[in-house]
Amino acid sequence: MSALNLKLKEGKLKVIADFQFSEAKTKTAIDALNNLDAAGKTLLVSNEQQANFLTAVKNVRTAKPLRVEGLNVYDIMWHEHILCTKGAIEAIAQRLAG
Repeated sequence: MSALNLKLKEGKLKVIADFQFSEAKTKTAIDALNNLDAAGKTLLVSNEQQANFLTAVKNVRTAKPLRVEGLNVYDIMWHEHILCTKGAIEAIAQRLAG
């Protein structure tokens, strides 16, 4: 919780609707990260993974897709930016409350 709060205070944690990409292209993923000011080491946290999204980000060396179940302090601190889906934030809140 502390690591996520730190990223939030630094303005490095952003919540987005989802990671749905219309095309499974690396350029689409890079453009999306640039538009969200998340270029660099970016952790992409979701509670579900879409096929186009996974295909698009697999060649982006600085981006790491991760499901909520795999979220850990090391990844939170190591990555410069964190993008979470709304569903992932809700799942993280439930996980930390329990």
